[in-house]
Amino acid sequence: MGCGVILVMPLGEELMKIYKIFLVVFLLFVSVYQHLAVAEDKISQKEIKSNKSESSWEAAKQKLEILKDGELSEEEECQLMWDTLWTWSKKGELEARASLFMLTFPSASDVSVLFMPGSGDELSRRRNSIALAIYSTGTHQKYFQKISNMAFQMYLNDGFEGSSFLKCLKEQSREVCAQGAQGGLVPTFDVYAAEIDALIEQGMKPKCKIQHVPKQETENAR
Repeated sequence: MGCGVILVMPLGEELMKIYKIFLVVFLLFVSVYQHLAVAEDKISQKEIKSNKSESSWEAAKQKLEILKDGELSEEEECQLMWDTLWTWSKKGELEARASLFMLTFPSASDVSVLFMPGSGDELSRRRNSIALAIYSTGTHQKYFQKISNMAFQMYLNDGFEGSSFLKCLKEQSREVCAQGAQGGLVPTFDVYAAEIDALIEQGMKPKCKIQHVPKQETENAR
């Protein structure tokens, strides 16, 4: 039989070698984990910013403002305009309600017109105009001035409730007058929104006549 030589590494050196291997693997794992965590955090931050942007009224409004002539079909643009303004109107955004009012009650023949679901006759159009005007009464002065000049003076001079509302605007804050008119002169906004949504569920859609005003003209009109 041949004789073999077996080299036996001292136990302490063997443990040290195992420890060094474990330490290298551990440090590699920590490094990879940190890189993945940083990358995930950056993605999360982007998603948060993106969601915040999409959930912002200013961002939604800007999407409508930058639409170019011919970018969408009239039907598609109408639906986008309606979905945006109606969604934010129901969230309580007064400027969205004011924008919706000014589309349903155009001040000239060369601007876009939006016909609310179910507003196929003059009476329903008048009702929608008054309602939307009152629901957006608390808006900034530039919107309120247009609204008051257009719908209030034309539609509310006849009838006791309408006259009372106009008198209120001269004596009290717009917000107080709008709140007082809801449930009397017009239904509360929640009731009105439920009525419109019910018409949509029945298959009645908004309709539009789109007019794209050049940017320079739009800025001059402000």
